[in-house]
Parts: sequence; structure tokens; C-alpha cells
Amino acid sequence: SRWVRTEATIALQSKTLVPVMITPCQRPIMFELTQTADLSHWDGDAHDSVWLTFLHDVQQFVQRGAAKPVSESATLTPASPPPTPPRRPLPITAKRNSPLQFWLRALPLALILAVIGIYAGWQLKPEAARPVARFMHPLPQDKPLTLGGPRVIDIAPDGRRLVYNSQAGLVLREIDALDDRVISGTQDVRQYPRFSPDGQSLTFISTTDSVTRLMRIATAGGVPLELTRLRSGGNRSNSWQADATLLVATNSVGIQRLSANGGEPELIVAIAAVEDVQSPELLPGGEWVLFTFSQSDAAERWATGEIVAQSLVTGERRQLLQGMYDARYVPTGHLVFGKDSTLYAVGFDPATLAMSGAPVPVLQGIRTELNQGILQYAFANDGTLIYVPGSATGAGQQRLALGNGAGQAEALAVPAGEYANPRVSPDGRWIAFEVNYNDGTDIAVFEIGSTAAPRRLTFGGDNARPAWTADGQRMAYYSGRADGAGLYWRLADGTGEEEKLTQAAAEEEHTPDSFSPDGANLVYTIRSNNSAALWQLVLATGQSSLLIESPAAGASHAIFSPDGHWLAYQAWDTGDNEIFVQPFPLTGAKYQVPSSGDNHHPTWSPDGRQLYYIPGGTRFERVDIVTERGISFGNPVALNLNPLRNHAPNSPRGYEIMPDGSGMLGTTFSDSEGNVPDRIIVVQNWFEELKRLVPVE
Repeated sequence: SRWVRTEATIALQSKTLVPVMITPCQRPIMFELTQTADLSHWDGDAHDSVWLTFLHDVQQFVQRGAAKPVSESATLTPASPPPTPPRRPLPITAKRNSPLQFWLRALPLALILAVIGIYAGWQLKPEAARPVARFMHPLPQDKPLTLGGPRVIDIAPDGRRLVYNSQAGLVLREIDALDDRVISGTQDVRQYPRFSPDGQSLTFISTTDSVTRLMRIATAGGVPLELTRLRSGGNRSNSWQADATLLVATNSVGIQRLSANGGEPELIVAIAAVEDVQSPELLPGGEWVLFTFSQSDAAERWATGEIVAQSLVTGERRQLLQGMYDARYVPTGHLVFGKDSTLYAVGFDPATLAMSGAPVPVLQGIRTELNQGILQYAFANDGTLIYVPGSATGAGQQRLALGNGAGQAEALAVPAGEYANPRVSPDGRWIAFEVNYNDGTDIAVFEIGSTAAPRRLTFGGDNARPAWTADGQRMAYYSGRADGAGLYWRLADGTGEEEKLTQAAAEEEHTPDSFSPDGANLVYTIRSNNSAALWQLVLATGQSSLLIESPAAGASHAIFSPDGHWLAYQAWDTGDNEIFVQPFPLTGAKYQVPSSGDNHHPTWSPDGRQLYYIPGGTRFERVDIVTERGISFGNPVALNLNPLRNHAPNSPRGYEIMPDGSGMLGTTFSDSEGNVPDRIIVVQNWFEELKRLVPVE
């Protein structure tokens, strides 16, 4: 127990330990040692030779402790301490005590000294290399790992808990447990979870309402605390330091330091607008900050990046390695870093920044996000390492693909890239989707069956959420531009000028959900302050009005039925995400789709006889719907649309039903399997393996 360990540590420091075994037992591995006194045979005989030796040792330790001077820090000192009596040998009386009486008197002392003594003997024994053990943590189907971006896993400094990012939120799991839990308060978009040095809280990056924030939350859950706001878009990372401060790296800005309680960040490493930084860490001593640096913001920037250290005293920057990334210092005296899906190590002195020997590969098959310059791994102070298995071919990029409902998907002839939220034109010929370009997010279009490259439709960055008009002639989208955020539209062939449809207030984000089939109305979602509501824009007049709001967290993701007479949407009316259908124009009638828990992101089949939606996790479902004389629903039918990705309830809908009903359009990861990893690998005592593979004097 922790109490025994604490007491044993104190006793060890004061050199007052007598290891003893009082009963035969199956000892844990960590307590395998030779006992000073083996009393497992003792029956209470006061004349037993082993017992007498044990008492003599105890007497020596007690007298040694009594002879010590009182510490100056002591608060209580006897006025006149009595003289120490002369040491005498243990008396052996003619009268023998009852063995049972002697045992009852000696048992408490023997038990306490035995337990702390065993620990002391183990501590005094020369430490042997601990065995390296590997095992996997399978991830539950309803809490899949969310990849395709920054680091998504971390391990607590004591090595006892890990956290990973899923569509359900940040998931906390004990290393030695079989179950896990979603940390309440982390259900919104979140990235880069990092444990605090004491393991009691986490930081993560969240983007809501077009605002990117660095947040902190207790591992027990609750309301997240906003620490600071970060530059929207681009590449960001954060890391805790030993002094409980935080370092935040942001492309085009540099590295900032701030208190774990928030406040104004301090810029400690500045970079140019076209440069990028990643994975900052303060080296022991506090003068040098270690990070990955790129002189470019191009997609392939990390392949030619540098691992550098910069002095916080003089500003000097030293290059340590070229063409590597994601470096971290290990307390074994090593520097570890990655390239592709392999982790390398080299001996390293953090005081002089000197490396010894050539880089040695120490672990292969780690999921790597090439566009982020990171490997999905983390290690704890006790030497435990965790990682996501995979390769660098996925690199956080996606492919546009068509799923067939049987667990298979066919990739379209579009090169892998950072894509999101595809939308198919009403005639089924074109696909519009978000693309993360070097200068920000914009909309591109691609003609199905064509060999031509996707054509960029918008420029300037921060343009997202595409939506086709009913006739397929125009494209609406949200723009978060600083000089006029709101909804815009333009001709889908790229000609002409864009026009503004709505003006977003501060802290608002507008998402174009669906155009009515007659082209007269646009229903869109306004998100603000963690709530959402559906609004109606009459295109002929340009007037907007509130359409549907929820008494709880809000209503969103609306879509017109093919005949334009019904509107399906998701809302939080029941305390969970559920799907509702109302007539359009609204009459006050409202119908709820049969619930299997956390239903979100509805869309209609082309004939209007079915609704598709996500019932949580990685699942998809479909339900028949009859809209004659009111509405009636069939029983939900589960679909297997893997490996298409789905999305969290508050993010845009990431899939689309093809107009001819031939399949479902979505995105998949671009790795060779096309699947999301379903496990996290744990390596206990990995430091021992590291020291064996890369010896350091």
C-alpha cells in the first residue's frame, strides 16, 4: 500500500530496518529477496535462536536511533532528557512465557517490522533490469479513436492512466482496468490531450464557434476552464512542463509560455509568418527549449524540418537533427524522435546539447501524421510507453470514397489530402468538399469520373461548410474572415463574384444546412456560446428569422425532404441528441425518430422514404418513414458503412447519400487498410529496452 511504502521509505532513510518473514506466502515479484530473519517456523518460543537474533538486531537499531541528536527542525525537545541506560544483553529468565502469550505480544511489532523490512531489503538489493512487457488495449466500438489530426493520446506521468480522443469525447482509461469512461465536459471538438505533471487534470485544444481555445479540465470531469485563445486554423500543439507551466506552439506565431491557470501568454520563441513549430519541450535546467522547426508552411514541410534547441537566455538556436521531427528528451539520457513510422533514439546531454553515437531505430510501426510532424506515442516517468499502431501512409490525410453498406468503400480518383464534409451536387456529377490548403481551409469541387484535379472554388482561407443550391448552380458556404464572417454563395463553376447572405455576430458561426427544393429558402444553423438554433433565410428578400430552437443545448443539422414538405433535424430536447421531423412550413407538429441513443446527423434517401443517421460511435442506421396522414416510422436497421468516417454530434455532417441511391459519400483515412486503429499498444518498462538498444555511459 502507499502507506507502507511511505513508512518504509522513512525507515530506510533513517537506517532502522530489519527485514523479516513471519509466515510463508507467495511474494509479489517486487518483494523477492532473501530475508534477514525467517520466523515463518516460530511458535512463540522465547529461546528460539532466530528469534533472539532478530530481537538483538531490533535492540541495536532502537539504541542507535536513541543515540542520535535531535534535529534542529524539531518543534518539541525534552527539558532534561534522561541518560541512556547501559546496554545489557537480553535476559533469559528461568521462567518461560507461554508461547501463545509471547506470540500475541510480539505479533504487532513483528508484523510492522516485517512489512517495512521486506521493502527495505528490496531497496538495498542491487536493482535488476525490469522485464519489458507488451500488451494491447482494445478500444470499445462506441468510443473509437479519432485520428487525422494532431496528437490524440497521452499517458499520465505515473504511468497508471491513459487518455485518447474519440468522437464521444476524451476517454480516460486505467492501465490495469478493463473499462473506460468519457470525461464529462469534453464532448465538443478537442485535440491534443495532455496530462498535467500531477496527473489530476488535462489540457486540450477545442475549436467551437470558429474560436480555438486552449482548455483545462479535471480528469474527474466538469466544466473546462479556458486558459487562452489561439490562432484559428493551422497547426497547434501544447505541452506541460515540470514547473507546471505550459508551452504552446502555433504556426506563424511561435512558442508561447503561460501559467497553468491561464492568463496572457508570453512569446518565448518567435517565428516568421511562413514558418512552423511543433512539439515544444523545456529541457532540464530551464535554459533551452527543444522543438521541431520548419522554414516552410507547405504540406510536406516536416520531411525537411529540423529538430532544434533555442536558448531562452541568449536567443541562440542550435540545429540538432535534420529531416526528423517530434523530438522528446527521456530521463535515461536519450533524445527520441521520429521519421515516417519509426522512432529513433540517440544519447543526449541536455546541459551541453551534445549527442553521442548515431541515431538507432528503437520502435517501428507507429501511426504518423506527416502533415502535423508527429508520431502517435507518449511515455510516462515510470518508463511506460503507449502508441497507436500504424504507418505514415495515412499521415492524417483522407480519401473521398463511396461506401456500399457492406463494410467496403471504393476510393474516388482524388489524391489523398486533408478533406472534410463532402457534398454531392443534385445531379450526382460533382462533389464539393473542404480542403486544408497551405494558406487555410477553402472549398474545392471535383467532377466524378474525371481525371482532372479538384478545382479550388474559394480563396482567402477559413471558408468551409459547402452546400449546393437545389438546382446545382450555386454553392453556399461559411466564411470566418475577420472583416465579415457569415454565409456567402457563388456560382459553382467559379465565375462571377461571391455574394454575402448573412452577417455573423461576434462568437457566432453560421452553417448552411439545406436549400428547399423550390430554391426559395435556406435553413442554416447559428452556433454561439455552446448553443445552437435553426434559422430560415428567404432568398428573395434576404430576410432571416428564427425557425427552431431547443430548450436545452440547441437544434442543428436540418435537411429538407426531397419533396420539400418536411424538415428533419437534431436537437437536445430530451437531454440527449435526438432526431425530429416537422412539417414545412411549420405547423407545430413534431415527430421523434425511434431512439437508440445519441442520434444525430440525419439525411433523407433520394425518394424520401428513409432517414439515415448516426446513432453514436462508428455506427450508421436507417429507418423507414411514411409521411402520408402524419408520420410513422419503421424499426431502425443497422448499416455497416465502415471504413467511412462519421463525426461528433456538434461537427458538420461528414457523409452524403448519392442522388441515385447507389451508395454513401464520405471520407476514409488514406492508410493501406483504410480503417481506424482499434487498439493502443502499451509497453511497460520501455526505458529498460531503450537503455539496452542505445547504451549511454
